[in-house]
Amino acid sequence: MEINVELEDLMESGNFAYMIPQKLKTKFFDDSSILLGARNQRGIALGCALFQKNGRYMDLLWIYTAPEVRRCGVAAEILYTMMAAITFETACLGVMADYDGNRNPELQQLLVKLGFDLSMQKWPVYHFQLEEAAGLKLFARKETGVCALKDCSAVSFAEFMRICQKNRVMLPVDAPFSPEKYDTDVSMVFMKDNQIKGLTLVEAEKDRLYFAYAYIDTECSIMLAVLLGQTFEAAQEKYTGQTEVSTAAISEESEKLLIKLIPVLHQLVQSHAEWINTKS
Repeated sequence: MEINVELEDLMESGNFAYMIPQKLKTKFFDDSSILLGARNQRGIALGCALFQKNGRYMDLLWIYTAPEVRRCGVAAEILYTMMAAITFETACLGVMADYDGNRNPELQQLLVKLGFDLSMQKWPVYHFQLEEAAGLKLFARKETGVCALKDCSAVSFAEFMRICQKNRVMLPVDAPFSPEKYDTDVSMVFMKDNQIKGLTLVEAEKDRLYFAYAYIDTECSIMLAVLLGQTFEAAQEKYTGQTEVSTAAISEESEKLLIKLIPVLHQLVQSHAEWINTKS
């Protein structure tokens, strides 16, 4: 069977419309989304996949194959097409769990076959609107040593980077960080005894914020709520309530806090797998 994969117009998805859950259409159909559609030689729709640029990842949000052509290589061909389009060494293809709550074992087998790292699934990824995180502002305390990244000294930040690169356990994303990559008004630092004991890093892109990193020293774990509160308060002061936010769970403590204070997360929990292009 001939399978042709092409970029589709999101607003004119036509034959692929029934393949995409309504929840995804209302949450993720925007300029950062990419729809790949697969057709046979007669132009009949076989399947599709919805992707979205999310920080350093090209996330696969959803993939669907028509029942009559399953196990015929349609999903694999769609993924191959996107994998071939990722050309930078630092670019990653992320894969999310089904939005209907089922962890499709057939999809997971396909991902393993294609070389994805499913160990990344221990870190769920959540999506919500900034206004839905209003509860986190209750923890904001400006007199506790938390300041915006723009107000952190270069010396303190360099020393923190040195510690990060020696201790991989505290590092869920690659070091060294470049402060210029992040919104330094919204990203927050917790200082104690002239040392960085906590940090959040937030990327801003169009109408979306990416909560890329959060760290808190174990001896200061009670400050995690304050650090997150300050981060989201600063974000709500700078951006509109409809701004979309993406965040990884980062740690068990931060995940519990997010779930407690942002109830919509229960509907949007996703698991992350990863494929990294190592070709030059």
